[in-house]
Amino acid sequence: MVYSFGCWPTASFGADYLGLLARLMACLRLGIGFRLCKIRSPQGFVIKNGWTDYFQPFCEVATGPMLDRINRHNFPFQQRFPVVKPLARLWLKCATRPRADYFQFDDLKTEPLGPPIFEPNENYLSACRDLVRLLWTYNAATASEVERIKDEIVAPKNYLGICIRRGDKIAENSYVDIDRYVDSISTLASDTRIIFVATDDVRTISEISSKMPHYVFISLTENDARGYIHSEFKSLPREERRRRTLRFFAQLELLRDASLFIGTRTTNVSWMVNAHRGGNGVIWVD
Repeated sequence: MVYSFGCWPTASFGADYLGLLARLMACLRLGIGFRLCKIRSPQGFVIKNGWTDYFQPFCEVATGPMLDRINRHNFPFQQRFPVVKPLARLWLKCATRPRADYFQFDDLKTEPLGPPIFEPNENYLSACRDLVRLLWTYNAATASEVERIKDEIVAPKNYLGICIRRGDKIAENSYVDIDRYVDSISTLASDTRIIFVATDDVRTISEISSKMPHYVFISLTENDARGYIHSEFKSLPREERRRRTLRFFAQLELLRDASLFIGTRTTNVSWMVNAHRGGNGVIWVD
């Protein structure tokens, strides 16, 4: 199977990474080989080559005319003209090298796959966690920069992690009210009073801290952050897109390493943290 990491125009990093993870899990379960496609038209969080912009390579790369343009989840007018997908599949199957049978728009019937994948009696989320640990291996430049960003704050050994999404998420779901986080944190039988907040809107930090004056809130959110808008992000200069992506990685790692993570099911960031943690210590506010 060929997966075009970073080529889906409307997908942010979280959505694309989760898509890759699900397809790779399915391929491992079904005995299907897996390759990434060579990117010719970088966009979004992709800067040059795609996966290796940030991570160590883990598989071979497939090439083909228009592979990164046609190998997508959806096609324009595909419901009105159902012949579009079969024609795209035929083209890619003939033109991709090394040859491949499956592409991003193919249904691999990933659910329910279930365990075992890596260890006997391992559940699906634990297997996801183990796979993420293998894949989440930065290249040298990324590793150095992410550590530098994390050093901007002093995170104690024990802290809570929360993710509050704003920005263009409103086009998909209503914003999750701050009071849901307050109620969830207040019900925890924990002496931890330090909370790391990952958010795309810095105003949410002052909002929740005013409601919870006995807690200390720390964050890597920049002072001018007013909500992530994917269309605006894609139009930024290449180096700025890279800088923001690395900052996102640093926040994600701090959420991963928190004593408990509190998040909402309506955002891919929370699902990425859930995959990193194998579902352990994850509390949903919805």
